[in-house]
Amino acid sequence: MGDRCSFTIYVPAKKATKMAEEIGLCVNVDEVGYDEDTIQEETELYTQLYDGDANYGHAQEVHRWAKKGISFFGHHSSGGEYPAVMFAALGGELWEVTTTDNDDRPLVPVNTNGQVDEDALREARGYYGAVAMVKAEFGIPDKANPSAPWDWAKKPEEVKS
Repeated sequence: MGDRCSFTIYVPAKKATKMAEEIGLCVNVDEVGYDEDTIQEETELYTQLYDGDANYGHAQEVHRWAKKGISFFGHHSSGGEYPAVMFAALGGELWEVTTTDNDDRPLVPVNTNGQVDEDALREARGYYGAVAMVKAEFGIPDKANPSAPWDWAKKPEEVKS
């Protein structure tokens, strides 16, 4: 059976049906297994898919899609063996950040010396940059934090150094 969680992902509209099928979701109204909750939102540019019973947060598929160069973003809740995660894929790279089930911000740990974990902070900034660029690609206004202390338009790879 596996470890289950809820899973939401925004994918390119033209790839939505194939990607949904790869994770066991049916988006065709006329087929057995169709669930009206699967497609949460749909435009010409993107489709928001939802799976309330995602096996291990569909981690293998998310990594495979990112390697294929598909742009997307989303999140999954925590499971019994893993934390909640937000993710964004852009240009063949996947950005994943830990979060909580009730928040939409990355968790950045503080080390035992009292200093913020710089690697986690870079990853969070890279995630924000990647998700902003994917949202722009999908025509979604990014109102998350317009007064962020870093350049939202900066390419994620520029903050990874």
